[in-house]
Amino acid sequence: MISKVGAFTLIVLLLTGGSSYIALGLAHRSALSSLDAELNQQLPARISQAGINSFSDPQVEAMLISSINADLADVVYQSSIAYDCHSRVLALDESAVELASATVEDAILNVQWQDGELTRRVDIGVDCQPDTESIVSGQLLVSFLLSFVLFFLPRPLRGNAQRRCGALMGAGVDAARCQALCSDPALLVVPEEGLPWVSRAIALGYTDAAAFAVGKAEDVLQFDAAHSRVTIHGLPIDMPATPFIYYFWYASCRLQQAEGWFTNPSIRKPDTENARQLIATMRKMGGHQKAINDLSTKGLRAKILDQNRRSEE
Repeated sequence: MISKVGAFTLIVLLLTGGSSYIALGLAHRSALSSLDAELNQQLPARISQAGINSFSDPQVEAMLISSINADLADVVYQSSIAYDCHSRVLALDESAVELASATVEDAILNVQWQDGELTRRVDIGVDCQPDTESIVSGQLLVSFLLSFVLFFLPRPLRGNAQRRCGALMGAGVDAARCQALCSDPALLVVPEEGLPWVSRAIALGYTDAAAFAVGKAEDVLQFDAAHSRVTIHGLPIDMPATPFIYYFWYASCRLQQAEGWFTNPSIRKPDTENARQLIATMRKMGGHQKAINDLSTKGLRAKILDQNRRSEE
């Protein structure tokens, strides 16, 4: 079984290998084209300036060949890929040159020009070999970098994960964080209705694992009197003692009254019965004395109830 990294590397090697082969061909053609243009521009002029009118004299021919080959040895081949190129004269006009070695040229450039009524021609053989070490090193480096990038790029989301990502983004999670969350298989076990709670936990700075736990928590309201803490769907909220007692009392009323939550009494008639129940709860749970005194002397009034529900010690 091929690992992810191995598969990515293999694909990249194939891609870079193919592209390198194409690049080699293009670079070789570019180098030859550049040399051909330079030779056709400079060689005829230099031969003419030297006053050479005939290639038939063996001494002149030898001197000319030696001079051209020396100049060719200094040529820098313009190419995007390093090549080791060697060039030499193969023929002057129609006469082949006696060569010292039997190197097979991979290209022959023909430099042809008019010298009065005569047509002059010099054939240049070019043998270019790519700098294999540099090319292979570069290819391996590119393969490694592309493999690294491909491995760490986020995978496209599909199906259920994509829908969940959309739900989290709709609940306020930014796209980048959403991509990371939805790529985690642990999110798939969070119920759909728990996703808004995951979003809320993320907004509060929870880690991914803790946010998933909140999303999977029961949809219940829990009161911890010892720590004045309310937990809603797995999200704990620490509160001052007096507000905690008011919320606890409201929740108790909700359990006792099936038709709905407790409603505030009329502003003209304080509620003495519920005031006694609230006072008993506050004394039992260590509520603020001022709040207890207000309830004892004035009863449970809408205005005072709202104020004390928001009071802090």
